[in-house]
Amino acid sequence: MFIKDKMVKKFNTICFDLDGTLLNDEKNIPSSTVEVLRRLVLSGCEIIIATGRSIEKSEEFLKELDFPYTVVANNGAIAVDNLHKNIFFISPIEKNFFEKIYEESKMLNISPYLHVYDKNNKYSLIIDDDKNKEDFFGSVQTVDEVAHMSEAPEYLFDSILSIVFLESDENINKICSTIDTLNLDITTHTIYAFREGHMMTEFLNKSATKGQGIEKYLKTKRKTWENVVSFGDDNNDLSMIAYSKLGISMLNGSNELKKVSDHVTEHDNNCKGVELELKKIYGGMYE
Repeated sequence: MFIKDKMVKKFNTICFDLDGTLLNDEKNIPSSTVEVLRRLVLSGCEIIIATGRSIEKSEEFLKELDFPYTVVANNGAIAVDNLHKNIFFISPIEKNFFEKIYEESKMLNISPYLHVYDKNNKYSLIIDDDKNKEDFFGSVQTVDEVAHMSEAPEYLFDSILSIVFLESDENINKICSTIDTLNLDITTHTIYAFREGHMMTEFLNKSATKGQGIEKYLKTKRKTWENVVSFGDDNNDLSMIAYSKLGISMLNGSNELKKVSDHVTEHDNNCKGVELELKKIYGGMYE
């Protein structure tokens, strides 16, 4: 792969969603894609992984990336670099908002789980006392990261990154309708879950979107969107794609995302869509 210096200067920051974008459906990054990313970093590009996943769970899928990058996790609620684990910012949901949401959910007999940032690096997930920790292994690397509500240290409730409900369509509609009547100043994100017949909705700080999260990080580096290219596939990528100088939707992306994108990849996430598009961009086809 020949990389043109002027293209690195033009697009010196590259943002990637994970699922459906950088990851194929087997949750792997092809080795050839890793090599392209490595060469771009060596050429002067900065890599940002922008994901709805937690920092801890993201790391599980990024083990092959042996070069510097930054993770903007939980849909823009927190950002950390992979080498030194420096936290650039954290945007937790207000504790009183959580208390109101939790109270309403209990009245509906619907239980959320909480993604949290633990300054002591012990916990990353809080669940109701009547839930089994092992059932949440898909959201954490080890069950040691999971705390029941009754055992969770009080300070964790000041660092809630997202309040998540994974329920049937009917229950998700109930909780969303109920919380909507509270008129809380928060961000809501709902997607179809991997579990058949279920949806996932999460409530976050009002500034927790991928676009706003990346912008906060860019400001710490005195950068702007003018030199950013982004790749995504789902509606939680909308702000990131729209803000970028060059916003690219995957071929397998949602129709709504494609509408705001500057370009759609020729191939999907299972056919190295990101890798092939990067070769076009940094080889000079986007001059």
